[in-house]
Order: sequence, then C-alpha cells, then structure tokens
Amino acid sequence: MDVNFQTAEYKNAAPHQRFLRRDFLSAHVVEVGISLQEQFGTKYAAAFLKDNFIHLDVATRVLLRPAQRRQYS
Repeated sequence: MDVNFQTAEYKNAAPHQRFLRRDFLSAHVVEVGISLQEQFGTKYAAAFLKDNFIHLDVATRVLLRPAQRRQYS
C-alpha cells in the first residue's frame, strides 16, 4: 500500500498532530532498546537504537543514565 502524506488532512494538521505517530514509534523503539539492553547488553542495544534512527543523545541517556529516563504516567 502506497501512503501519500500530501493529503489535505495532513497538510492542515497542527504540527503536534503531524509528528505524534513518529514520537510514538520512537518511544516504542527506545523501549525495545531498553529491553534488549537487559537481555543482550548495552552494545547490542546501542546498535539497535542507531539502526532505528534514535538520536545519539537519546540513546546515550536511556542506556547509560537510567535515572534520567522520561517517566510516563
């Protein structure tokens, strides 16, 4: 299925609505990375996050400084 993001609905969406899905996907990738770190180690998790386009600053924070991870309610 070819997805066309140039629809009027997309163009007229508020900026936070346009990127909500990407933020959700990024959050999911980070959660998977944390799980992989617990199972296979930091090096493996870091490679996974890099391969999934998670910014280096974010990957470093979540993998090396767990106390600084964002908390979701």
